[in-house]
Amino acid sequence: MLTDLKIKSLRPRATIYRAADALGLCIEVPPSGALRWRFRYRWGGRFRMLGLGIYPAVSLAEARKRLHELRDKVSRGIDPSSERKAIKLAAGNAVAMAEVVTKDTFGNIAREWMAAQEVAEVTAMKTRWIVEAFLLPDLEDRPIADITPRELLTVLRKVEATGKIETAKRAKIKAGQVFRYAIIEGRAEIDPTTALRGAMKAPKVKHHAAVTDPARIGELLRAIDGFTGQPATIYALK
Repeated sequence: MLTDLKIKSLRPRATIYRAADALGLCIEVPPSGALRWRFRYRWGGRFRMLGLGIYPAVSLAEARKRLHELRDKVSRGIDPSSERKAIKLAAGNAVAMAEVVTKDTFGNIAREWMAAQEVAEVTAMKTRWIVEAFLLPDLEDRPIADITPRELLTVLRKVEATGKIETAKRAKIKAGQVFRYAIIEGRAEIDPTTALRGAMKAPKVKHHAAVTDPARIGELLRAIDGFTGQPATIYALK
């Protein structure tokens, strides 16, 4: 049987060796001198070795406690080595899933979508403003596949509540474009905006009076002729 005094007297050798305690418990002494607890047991007709920690971080008393827990599992038909591998695999899968969820947030995908758009800078700036000012404050860190129509509607109605009815409508359109991009990329299954048809307030249409004064018509024509904006806008005006 091992004692703390005996363990402390163990010295490294040129090759690894073990000092036995009892019931399959031993302490391993490698050339590096880092003492490691080991549990040797028989499973399926073959001997297996399982690590129980480093001495003195794991004391002799703690190593014996762990030994009895493992021997109990073996007596119940549970292989401790296989169980430990399964736990590590499950933990690794959980971490991998967490990384996927973290990557596939609404904010990350919205930025990917905006970066992929080939539009004029003024259009890109308007899109960034709508997404960053009205959608990301509530949705940035949400896994995009978990966002429901009700959650999105709550976000959009907050915009409506400030009186920005047209902006809320545009935010819904931009959100839909982000969701459809996520669907194409295989990172979401549905576009919740399709379920919000008719759920939002309609912007009030304000008609402008027609220009009938000849002098003002001349001013309008000269303004159109001197306009230097986007070509599509120039053609539309003309």
